[in-house]
Amino acid sequence: MGRLEKDMRMEVATMWEAFSSFAREVIGVEAKTLIKSWFEPMLSEIEAVEDTLGVAEMNAEKLEEYGSTLRRLWSELVP
Repeated sequence: MGRLEKDMRMEVATMWEAFSSFAREVIGVEAKTLIKSWFEPMLSEIEAVEDTLGVAEMNAEKLEEYGSTLRRLWSELVP
């Protein structure tokens, strides 16, 4: 696997984990359930890379940053 591919897998896995945690902890639903109800056409794209997401490394710093950003934006939109 090339460096670019590894970096992309890490980025996607990190974003997905941040979104999944946000969905479970803040909204109270699984991420795929939220995607299905919010933007169903995207679900097949996520499922196509789902196996890769489980084995990719994550960037802990970006995971925290993305999670914080999601929570901040949510609190601004839904007081």
